[in-house]
Amino acid sequence: MTRDEALDWIQQVDGKLYQNPRKANDIDEWVAVVRTPTSGAWGRKVIITSGPTLQQATSAAEQQWNALWEKLGQVH
Repeated sequence: MTRDEALDWIQQVDGKLYQNPRKANDIDEWVAVVRTPTSGAWGRKVIITSGPTLQQATSAAEQQWNALWEKLGQVH
């Protein structure tokens, strides 16, 4: 996932990206926060992931999002 792809996906799902302003040992940390889709009895949940780059944090969030989306598809 490129930086632009990560930013596009976060925007598509109305998510947020945060960069930790306090770097431990000069290491960046990014946090991606997205809400899951809702369906029937499933309420909304929040996915929070982190990584040393915005791409890694976003990729981890996207993987969890897709896993939940697949489960929702099985319910229908």
